[in-house]
Amino acid sequence: MKDEELKKLVEEVIGNNDPFWNVPVYETVKKIVDLPDGTETSITKLLNNSQFTSKQLFDIYTCVNRVCRKLDIVLDFNKENAKVDGLLYNLPFVIKHNQNQETAKYNFYKNNEDDKVWWVDNHEKIGEHLFTFDKKTIFNLFKDYPYKLTTEEKNIFDKENPYWKDFFKDRKF
Repeated sequence: MKDEELKKLVEEVIGNNDPFWNVPVYETVKKIVDLPDGTETSITKLLNNSQFTSKQLFDIYTCVNRVCRKLDIVLDFNKENAKVDGLLYNLPFVIKHNQNQETAKYNFYKNNEDDKVWWVDNHEKIGEHLFTFDKKTIFNLFKDYPYKLTTEEKNIFDKENPYWKDFFKDRKF
């Protein structure tokens, strides 16, 4: 993507042409675009600047994330990293280029490394409990469990998530 196109996209996402916001967002996204897939970093590392307040860093992070989604880039947070004490813009993320547009708004994580169930964070909606087995078909725990799962998927889910199995014990499969 050309610099002018990226600047225009940043301006479109932010909604104004204020250099105070546009410049750090543009520079951060430009670095992300140039980094190889799988690179782990954070917003504060990419900004390499401590002149911003916590609120400003959070706003920059939010705008960077929105621009990246439009470019099919996911800032994928590992749940292990999310346990670090700190704020969102300080947490490490892994850059994943060319994500499927449908799933690009999601971050996938597992509770345990050898689990088959991926839990899904959708930063656009709070309070949803989403999960998937293949990162393509996404189930809503409260709406779809166990009705839309195959017998095999239900068995896997129940084994890895005994709390939810017990919580929904009254539902018929």
